[in-house]
Amino acid sequence: MLAFIAELVKFKVAPPIFVLRVIKTLLADFTPTHVVLLCTVMEACGRYLFLLPHTHSLMEGYVQSMLRLRHARHMDLYHQTLIDSAYFSVLPPVRIRRKGDGEGEEESVVQKYIKYIILHKLGEPGACVDDIITSLRRLPWSSPTEDILKHVLKCMLKIAYTHYTTIPALADTISGLNPYHSRLIVTLVDCVWEHVQNGLEVPLKRDLQRTLGVVRLFGEMYNFMCISTGEVMDFLYHVLHFGHAETPTPAPISTPI
Repeated sequence: MLAFIAELVKFKVAPPIFVLRVIKTLLADFTPTHVVLLCTVMEACGRYLFLLPHTHSLMEGYVQSMLRLRHARHMDLYHQTLIDSAYFSVLPPVRIRRKGDGEGEEESVVQKYIKYIILHKLGEPGACVDDIITSLRRLPWSSPTEDILKHVLKCMLKIAYTHYTTIPALADTISGLNPYHSRLIVTLVDCVWEHVQNGLEVPLKRDLQRTLGVVRLFGEMYNFMCISTGEVMDFLYHVLHFGHAETPTPAPISTPI
């Protein structure tokens, strides 16, 4: 029930004060049972409340109080692990960029232009998809020095990951590029299948929003006739039957004693 209320707060259905009162009560009586409940709430909406301007300072104090209680009281390894997991869900460790990751490489003018068209111009209110398609078609797709397909694909997947409401316009853009660059759709569908397969095999909460985004992109591509009905049916069959046997097997018959 607490996890459900926390999700309501995270999606702005319920006010944050509901969860903040619960956290304060659980910290006041830091029993093993309340530790489990507290960690459940922290993992569900702690990060969201920590980033809100009007609840940031309060959540920061609650997190520090949770850590002080962890070190001040004797707890078993299970509850210590729960608290550590809740803490890092609210304050994830800073990722250190290593040389060769590609994050610090300087972008070319063409790459910056692709990012501007897809990530910014496409998401503007009243954006004209035809103008965006025309701009993308003018790119030097056959250039040996610029991998245009790779950069366009990267920006399109980023739209699916982070800009959920822009996905229909993105699918419309892909449909307009399909007659001229059919390889784009083939590569994009492969990326969607790979991401969904990884999400099925390793279902992590942090990847759930991205998985929903790429699945919606797959559906919108069908609406704009970029993929066939057979591909959609194969996709649904694969998702629904993942983890189950191909054919039903009868239960073993117990031999009489």
